[in-house]
Amino acid sequence: MYLPDDTSGFILASSWTTASRRNQFSGICYTDSAIIIGSWGYERYSQQTPHNVRDLAEGRFSVIRFDGNRLEARVDALGQDILYYFHQGDAWAVSNSFLALARHLVQQGVRLTADYATLRLPLITHSMAQQLLSNDTGIQEIRVLPADRYLRIQLDRPAVRPEVLPCGDLSNEGFVGRDEYVETLIRFVARSASRSAAIVRHFGDRACFDITGGQDSRLVLALLAASGIELSELNFLSNRRYEEDYKVASALGEVLGFQVRNKQVRLAGTTAETAYEMWKLGNLGVYYPVYAARGQVPQHAVHFHGACGECYRDYYGATAATLVKNINRQYPGQALAAAYADKMAKAFAELGQDTDAPDSMMIHYRHFRSRFHFGRSAFRNLNSLLVTPLASPDLIHATRHLSREAMTDSQLALDLLLLACPELATLPFDTHDKAFKDERFAQSPFRRGRPEIAPFLRDFDVFCGPAPTWEDSTSASKQESFRDILLNDLLDKAEAAQGTGLFPANAATKAASKIVSGKRFTADAKIAAHIISVGEIATLVAGGAEPPRQAPRRPLKVQAWRVGSLVKAYASLADASALGNDVEYAFYLKANHERQATRWYSKQRSVEFELDGNTDAGNLQVQGFVRATRDPNKKLSTIVAVTTLD
Repeated sequence: MYLPDDTSGFILASSWTTASRRNQFSGICYTDSAIIIGSWGYERYSQQTPHNVRDLAEGRFSVIRFDGNRLEARVDALGQDILYYFHQGDAWAVSNSFLALARHLVQQGVRLTADYATLRLPLITHSMAQQLLSNDTGIQEIRVLPADRYLRIQLDRPAVRPEVLPCGDLSNEGFVGRDEYVETLIRFVARSASRSAAIVRHFGDRACFDITGGQDSRLVLALLAASGIELSELNFLSNRRYEEDYKVASALGEVLGFQVRNKQVRLAGTTAETAYEMWKLGNLGVYYPVYAARGQVPQHAVHFHGACGECYRDYYGATAATLVKNINRQYPGQALAAAYADKMAKAFAELGQDTDAPDSMMIHYRHFRSRFHFGRSAFRNLNSLLVTPLASPDLIHATRHLSREAMTDSQLALDLLLLACPELATLPFDTHDKAFKDERFAQSPFRRGRPEIAPFLRDFDVFCGPAPTWEDSTSASKQESFRDILLNDLLDKAEAAQGTGLFPANAATKAASKIVSGKRFTADAKIAAHIISVGEIATLVAGGAEPPRQAPRRPLKVQAWRVGSLVKAYASLADASALGNDVEYAFYLKANHERQATRWYSKQRSVEFELDGNTDAGNLQVQGFVRATRDPNKKLSTIVAVTTLD
C-alpha cells in the first residue's frame, strides 16, 4: 500500500500532485466559536468562514491549505499532530506521515540519503530515545516542521523556495504578571469547559473519559465539572489492574457523583494487515513503541485524556547539558554518544535555547517528546479522536508567571483545580508525592475563593461529518494476528537493517523471540520497530555515505518461524504485475526436505502448521507458492528455512 485515501487522516501534497491540489485537514481544531473535526468538518467550516492557517491554533490537527498561488501548512500550537517536509530545487512535498512522504519521494525518483546519526539514537536504552530528539529524521532530505512554525510556498514564482515562518511560541520567555495570569486561567477554564460540553453533546455515548490517580486526568475532570455537564451520565474509564489508580478514581466518583463504568465504546474495526500498515504510516521511523490501530479511518468517537500535563513541569529533572554528559558516561567513546550530543546540540541551536538553562529539557519536551509520545494525532485518531484540553497555548502563556520552584511543585495544576472544581484540590492522589504543598495553597490567587465560571461559558458550533453506517463493534485487528504480521515484517527487513551495520546478525531473531514470549508487547516490540524502521529506510534510500548492502529482490517472499510445536509462515508478492492482483497461495511444510504437511491454494497468504512428536524440528523448511487464480499455470515458488523463536 502506498498511501491510503485521505479519509484515513493521512494527508500529502507535493509539487508532483498539481492535478489534485485541494485543501486537506486531519484532526480536531478549536476556534473562538467553532469546533472543526475531520476533512468534512473543515470543508464546511471553510465555506462559511474565510481564514488562513495562522487563524487556526488550538487542538490536535494538521492542515494543508491552498490560497491562490500560495500553499500554507501547519499543525496545532502544541504540535500534537506532526508535519514532515521536503525541498530540493523546485520540488517540494509535505505530509503528516513520514513513511508516506518517503515512499512518495522514491516514487518520483528522488534520491534519498539515510541519516545514520538519527537512526542510531533508538539504541539508547532510555525513554527519551523512543522518539526523534531533533527536527532531523532518519532520511536527511525529510525534516520535521517545528510546532511553532508554518510552511509557506509561493507556487507562482520561477524558483520555489519554501519558507518556515513563526506562528507560535513554546518557550518560557517573557514575564506574565499576577493579574494577567489569573485572567489567562479564567479564559482557559471557560473555553475548555465550553468546548468539552459541546463535544459531549455532539458525541453522546460515543465519548469516554480517562480518570486515574494522577494530576492531569483530574484537571480534565475539573474542566468537565466546570462545564455543568451531568457527570453521572459520562463513561469514565480507569484501569482496574492499577489498584491505587482505580481506588482514587472511584473515590473521586463518590465525591462528584459519577461511576467508573469502563464501558466499551463501539468503534469501527479493520483487518490486521490494514492496521499494521496504518501503524507504519503513523509511527515508522519517528516513534518506536508499538500500538495497533483499531480502524483505518478516524473514529466517530472521542476520548478525553490528560496528555501534555508534563509540558508545564520538569519531566526529566536535569538540564540538556547534564543529559548529554550522562549519555557520554554511559556510552564512552561510542558513535552513539556522539550522535546524541550532535542531535541535541542541533535541536537547541534551532530552538535558540541554551542547553545549560534550568528549563532546557522542559522546552525540549514541549518540542519533541510531547509531540511524539501523545502526538501523532492522525494515528491516534484511528483508535478514538483524542480530546486533550491541557495542550493549550493559554497554559504555555500562564506558566511564564511561575518561578521554577512553583512549576516543579505543580502550582499551575493546583490553581486550575481551585478555579474549576476546588474540592478536587484536596482529595488524595495515588501517591503522596503528587499532593500539593501547603505553601502552594498559600501562593494561589484563588486561596480565598474563585470567580464563578458559569457566566463565561458559551456555545460552540461543531463542524463534523455524520456518524458512519459501517461501524463494527468488534475489531477485526486482534493483537495476535497483528503481532504475527509484525514478526513477518521484522524478519523480512532484517537483512536490509543488518546491512547498515547498526545491528548484529541475530538482532532480529532476538527481538522476535522477545515478542512471542514477552508479557509487555509494546516494550518488547520497541527494538523490533527500530529494526523495521531502519530496514524500511535502507530499502528506500538511493545513496548516502554508508549505503546498505541490498539483497536481490525476489518476486515472492516467504517468512517462516517456529514457536514450540507451532510453525507459522507468511507470503508476500513483491511485484503484483507478474501475476495480477487476483492470486492465491499454498504452502508445504518440509522436514529434511521431506513434505510433512500441506495447505492447498487459498486467498490466505499465511498458514499455521502443528508439528507432531515425530517431526525432526532441527531442519524445517516452508515452501510457498503463489499463482494467478484465473490461470493456474502462472505461478511462483520459493523455499525458506524456518527460524526458531523459542
